[in-house]
Order: sequence, then C-alpha cells, then structure tokens
Amino acid sequence: MTKTVLVPVDFTELGLLDKVVSHLKALSVADKLNIHFLSVIPSYESFVGFAFAGQDRLASDKQRIEIALSTLKENLSHVDISNSTSQFYVSIGNPRDKILETAKKIQAELIVIGSRNPGMKTYLLGSTASSVVSYAESSVLVVR
Repeated sequence: MTKTVLVPVDFTELGLLDKVVSHLKALSVADKLNIHFLSVIPSYESFVGFAFAGQDRLASDKQRIEIALSTLKENLSHVDISNSTSQFYVSIGNPRDKILETAKKIQAELIVIGSRNPGMKTYLLGSTASSVVSYAESSVLVVR
C-alpha cells in the first residue's frame, strides 16, 4: 500500500528534520511512501513591516528557500528511505494555511511535522504544529 505523506520543512529548525527523517524511515518499513516536502515562506503581508520589506525581499527569500530545498534533495538522496518517492515544493503565505491546503491538494494521509519544545512564545502565539494539529483533516504525527 502507498501512503501519501506531507512533510513541512522549516529551514530555521533543520535539527528537527533529522528526527522527522528517522520517523519516515520507520514508516517506510510498513508502507511505500510518496513523500511531499513543503517549505512555506511566511507572507510579509501578515506582518506590519510589509510596506518596508516589499516584493524584492520576498523574491530573495523564495530563491534562498529554493536553494535550501535543492540542498535538501541532495542530502536526502544519501538517506535510505526504502520504498519511497519524494517531491519538493515552496509556497508563500500563512504556514498553517499552506500546509493544510497542500495536504488537501495531494490528498495526504499523514502530515509529519517537527515541533520545537514549547516555550513562552508558543503558549502566547501558538505554534504552526499545534495549529496544523487543530485544523488538519488527516492524521498528524508531531515529531520532537
């Protein structure tokens, strides 16, 4: 059986990716995985500073993330996740919304998302992982 898995990647927290990959390896023992890696660049429209950031900064960030995804592809080519295929995406917008939108579009059966240990910021503002868990229509595996 093939299982479609969405893996959001936060390039500011690459340490979490190693933990996620180890879970993907374990999952691939039981099922063939179609893994979709997604990196979301937060839209500057969400922030007050959008007027100061402008489209040039957004384009620069997208280019930086595409390079990082390219590096991720190379790094994962050396990782043996048996019985799997991988696809990579970059999206711009609200991370939770883009993750949920992509999960629905690819009909993901599982979202595997890394989460930092909670801190004061998480409790006050909420984290992307907890927000995805709250609104996802599919199962979510949160990796710490």
